[in-house]
This record gives sequence, structure tokens and C-alpha cells, in this order.
Amino acid sequence: MSIAEQKILVEKAKVRVSRETAYNALMAGESMFSAEIAESICLQIAQGKSLRQICEVEGMPAPSTVCFWIQREDLAPGFAEQYARARKSQAELMLDEILTLADDKTEDSNSRRLRVDTRKWIMSKVLPKIYGDAMQLKHADHEGNAMHVKVTRVKGRED
Repeated sequence: MSIAEQKILVEKAKVRVSRETAYNALMAGESMFSAEIAESICLQIAQGKSLRQICEVEGMPAPSTVCFWIQREDLAPGFAEQYARARKSQAELMLDEILTLADDKTEDSNSRRLRVDTRKWIMSKVLPKIYGDAMQLKHADHEGNAMHVKVTRVKGRED
């Protein structure tokens, strides 16, 4: 998708829903969900913007509305999965940012460390299997196959 197409998509989303309309609809139990708004939100998240930044733009729904859509597959079909993919892309972009920050000598080292550590923390929460600190033990044989334990009770023996 070209930048011009992305801008058109964002403008369409702005026109379609105003913050007040989305809030009122949410309070009335309705959803102002549209595929165009969902695509715009996810595209901007994948490009590194925060949900709060996106939702501050006139015509975009409130962050609480977006969170509501993530939880409600019946009102926003496919949005939760689309949003998760966008967050994964955002975390991958942070990896590039970390490398840039680490190499930047114009900023003091404490500031750089804070910015790098913040991005690492976010990445560990968004993609814990890839960037998380937890170690997973895997019991396997020499060929990598999962090991199974079989417990057999011997008859005639008293405990």
C-alpha cells in the first residue's frame, strides 16, 4: 500500500467516525466499527504509533472503544487478530529502533539506556516467545522428540 493510499485511508476513517459518536454508540451498546477504521488503526500501530496517539486524531474512536472492539469478535470480526499482527509488526520495528538508539552517540548514555530498556520491556510483553526473559525447559531425547514417562505399579508390593 502506497503512502498516498494510506493517507486516503486515514482521511476516510476520520470522516466516518467522530470521537463523540463512537463514545455515544459505545454507551448505547452499539459499535461504530468499520473495516476502514480498523485498517487505519492497525496500519498506524504497525508503523510505530501508540494507540493513544492514533485515537487523539479527530474522527478516530477513543482507546476504550478500540479495546472494546478487540474483545468483541461479534462486533468487530477479525479485528483482534489484525490488531495482534499490527502489534507484532510494531515490536519488530522497535528492534530497529533499539539498534539505532544504541549506536547514537549524540545522546547521553543514561537516556539511551532508558529508551532501549523501555523498548525491550515492551517487546518482551508483546512477543514473549521471541523477546521474553522466561526460559522454557524442554525434555527431549537426542533426536528432539518429546520424552514420555510411563509409571507402572508392580502388583504384590506393599507401600
